[in-house]
Amino acid sequence: MAPKKKGGGKKEDAAKEARPEGTAEQPLAEYSREFYLLQIRDLEKRLARYQRKWDELQVNETLFRVEYDQMANDNKEIVAFLKKTLNQRVDEIAELNDQLLSLQQAKESEKDAFEAQLAQVRHEFQETKDQLTSENMLLSGKMAALEEFRIQKDDLMGKFAALEEQLKKQEDDHKEYIYNLERKAVLDKDRLKKEMMQRVNVVAAEFRKVSNSQMAETTKRTIRENVAINVQLAKMSDRSYDLIQENDMLKEAQAEMQKQLEMLEHNEKQMAKNSFSNQKMIWMLTNKCKEQQVLVDEYRQQKEAMQQLKAAHEMLQKENQALRQELKELKEEVRRKMVEGQSQAKLLEEEQKLRKNAERILNQAVQALKDLLQERPSDEEDGDSDVMFQLRHQEMLRSLLGLLRRATVAGPAPQEQVFGPQKTANREHGLESPAESQLHPAPCLKTSPVISHHLLVQRGQGAQLFHSMSKTGLLSKTTRIGTIRTYASAMEPLMTSWSEEKQVKQQPILPLPEIVARRSLQGLLTK
Repeated sequence: MAPKKKGGGKKEDAAKEARPEGTAEQPLAEYSREFYLLQIRDLEKRLARYQRKWDELQVNETLFRVEYDQMANDNKEIVAFLKKTLNQRVDEIAELNDQLLSLQQAKESEKDAFEAQLAQVRHEFQETKDQLTSENMLLSGKMAALEEFRIQKDDLMGKFAALEEQLKKQEDDHKEYIYNLERKAVLDKDRLKKEMMQRVNVVAAEFRKVSNSQMAETTKRTIRENVAINVQLAKMSDRSYDLIQENDMLKEAQAEMQKQLEMLEHNEKQMAKNSFSNQKMIWMLTNKCKEQQVLVDEYRQQKEAMQQLKAAHEMLQKENQALRQELKELKEEVRRKMVEGQSQAKLLEEEQKLRKNAERILNQAVQALKDLLQERPSDEEDGDSDVMFQLRHQEMLRSLLGLLRRATVAGPAPQEQVFGPQKTANREHGLESPAESQLHPAPCLKTSPVISHHLLVQRGQGAQLFHSMSKTGLLSKTTRIGTIRTYASAMEPLMTSWSEEKQVKQQPILPLPEIVARRSLQGLLTK
């Protein structure tokens, strides 16, 4: 309520002047009412957006806190597990080092023993090799002689078989020849006997015939024939004797060849016996060589086992190095996780500070809105007081809008401001200082990149209107009515831009303080 400091005459004059201008104040009140309603609707929409954003941020904060707690627990478990694993690996590495030292000592002792044994075995093997080489050379000579003897034996056996076949053939021929001779001799004897009998008979007959006359000639002829027969018989006897001698010679040759065959068979048996003994010696030497080869293979396997143990030792060292590197990486990751958790905690603290700041600003804004909504002009006041009341409302709304805009910039917390009487007292007397008039548009100039374009219209046009209307206190009533009409006509583009803003589908991204402000305003308006 504006204080009444003027006299009664001035009040009557003002009442007289106010009666004809009542028709102009009603449109101003209607436009101001519509403007306030539009502002309230916009604030309600913004408050709803703030409420939704605040709910989302609260859910995200809860999820983030749960995730942070889970991450902290996971980090603790990971650190405990890594420490446990590290201790186990350290124990395993210590055990492996002890085993490695014992294995190295055993390896060195076994290596020395094996090297001494290997040197002895090599010496024995070299001696055995030299002995076997000399024996092998002797046996090779014997084998060459035996091979030559075998060739000679085969040759002799071939000749002997040929001679046996020839002898057998000659025996068969001789037997057949003797058989033929005997048969021929028997046949000749029978024939001669028959012929002799016939001749004797003939001679006897002839002798009987001519015995008397030819006795002498017949006897002579018979004697001659007998002599011829005796000669033939002697020849046949000589031939038979020759054949018998030849048969005896063949029998002697056969006996000689039989003796040679027996001697060759005896020599063959002796050579076979010698060959068997040589083969037995070769078999024994072969077995001994195989045993030596088995020992050499065992030494080679032991050497390979030592190489494998050495490779396993190197592999264990590499694995140990890899585990150390992995442990170092895990420690670095745990440290990074802890740093990240600390940074997230700092961000959470900053968000909480911003939230508290926004709640405090909203409480101030709510209190100012309550004062603004509770203040009502009385019916008894004149038109000048009504205009001053409207100006106070405009000034309070502008201060509230500046406060909310400064909060949306997310800068430092603004100082508490007192809306209404302190600033409007000077406006009532028209004593606004130049510095104050220059400071009023400042909140409008500190624009946020996320404020919608209807706020830019308000900042551009509304600030000029408020600044121009704040200077109407020193003008006359007629001039003030013209100014108010100008203000009413200037509100039409603002209304148009406001209706266009309602048709925009894509809403701007709002910061946390503006969301908190909308939520608080919506709650207060609902109450």
